[in-house]
Amino acid sequence: MDAVLNKPTLIFVSRKDACRSQMAAAYAKAAAKGCVRVLSAGIDPAEDIFAETHAFLADQGLDIKYQKPRHLKDLIEETSAEKLINRPSFLVVSMVPDKISLPEATIRSWDLDEIEDSDGMEALGKEIRRRVEILVSDFQSRHQGG
Repeated sequence: MDAVLNKPTLIFVSRKDACRSQMAAAYAKAAAKGCVRVLSAGIDPAEDIFAETHAFLADQGLDIKYQKPRHLKDLIEETSAEKLINRPSFLVVSMVPDKISLPEATIRSWDLDEIEDSDGMEALGKEIRRRVEILVSDFQSRHQGG
């Protein structure tokens, strides 16, 4: 458990935690290969991840069937004790226009469009994957040995 808590942490936040944040988390987990702790949350989470998100990621070999949307407040409460541990880094990527404030976290905002059809899902997935690969590479290089 301590090894997990001492990894750099990425949290992807979207409105429902049912599409964009789940995509970003799936891509980040694949890109980081276990070197970064990856979580996702929503500010108004859906009951379940959208079926289209499951199908889209499954087509790319990414399985999120055991993931569930989580509320950002719950995630903060669950991880609050962990902040006492000397974490190497705590980065939040927000995909919502709302201001998110988390002590001890660096916050980056990604302005991403809502999807309207399957073509939009493909374009959104491609853009999220591109951003995640850059983010994870940069994040890992800054925290190697950290």
